[in-house]
Amino acid sequence: AARYAVADAPPGAPERRFDRLVCWVVPATAFDDPGWPGARTGVPPEQRRSDRLGAARSWLAGQGVAVITTTEPT
Repeated sequence: AARYAVADAPPGAPERRFDRLVCWVVPATAFDDPGWPGARTGVPPEQRRSDRLGAARSWLAGQGVAVITTTEPT
C-alpha cells in the first residue's frame, strides 16, 4: 500500500491513522463499469479503466482502503 498517495496527517495527529487497513482485491475489469467515477471521455477503454482505478485509489486511500487489481489469465 506504500505506493498509494495519501495526504499527510495533520500536525499533532497520532502516528497511526487507522486501527485497521482494508485491501480490496478485484479484477481489473471491474473498473470497466461506467458506474465508477473518474473516467475521461474520448480516451480508449483501457485509459478509462485506469482513470477509474486511479480515482478509486485516491478517495479510498483516505479511508484506509487499498485497491489491488488482478488480471484474468489468458
